Amino acid sequence: MFLFSSISFNSLTDHFLGNLKKRITDKSDPFQPTFIVVENHYVKKYLQLKIAKKIGISANVIFFYLND
Repeated sequence: MFLFSSISFNSLTDHFLGNLKKRITDKSDPFQPTFIVVENHYVKKYLQLKIAKKIGISANVIFFYLND
């Protein structure tokens, strides 16, 4: 579990995606899901698109909302 803070949402996203890409490529079990907590569905959609662009696919990523 990691906690990062930043004033710039784009720099925070880039840092997050770099860590996520490393985590996904280092996994021994490719079917193990990745869990992400987001504030709302707009952030979820934004991250899904950014993950797909950076990694090539956005699969086996499970999003939870803060209020869940």
